[in-house]
Amino acid sequence: MFNSFIKPVCKITKKIDNLGKIFQALQGLERDDILVGIPQEKNSRTDEAPNNAELGYVLAHGVQPEDKTATALDGYLMERGDPLWQIPPRPFLEPAIKANLDRIAAQQTKVIRAALAGENEKARIEIVKLGMLGQNIIKAWFTDSRNNWAPNAPSTIARKKSDRPMIDTGALRKSITYVVRAK
Repeated sequence: MFNSFIKPVCKITKKIDNLGKIFQALQGLERDDILVGIPQEKNSRTDEAPNNAELGYVLAHGVQPEDKTATALDGYLMERGDPLWQIPPRPFLEPAIKANLDRIAAQQTKVIRAALAGENEKARIEIVKLGMLGQNIIKAWFTDSRNNWAPNAPSTIARKKSDRPMIDTGALRKSITYVVRAK
């Protein structure tokens, strides 16, 4: 019969020092940047139109006549008959990320856990998933009811045959991507 009052005579302890692996994993994570947005060099638009990065800036921030950062785009829109100061801001990068911080944090946790476990390949896979998540969150923002964008003007609705802001050809939304860049 087993006596629960008998104490073990000796205790065996195995010391595992993972500090070096943890430090190495954290350094590995520090070497990478995950960038989500519209790359300037990837442009599906013609030479006579603003590229997707320029269009994204104007649509996200709106432009006022005194805004000196958009002079080239200013000329393009004025030539096409759209007064620059009538473009309402329709931000899509930052608000989409802020509205989905919990999902992003959950994916970041997976990256960190894999790295701390010394599973470098799994950490890389989770980093790619984090980039894809950011990309998909931003693309989904174009039709998300939480974006609170100003409605299209009646003239825009008549021209586009649609009342959906920021969706005409879909080129801008399709141009949103991510890259994992080593520092």
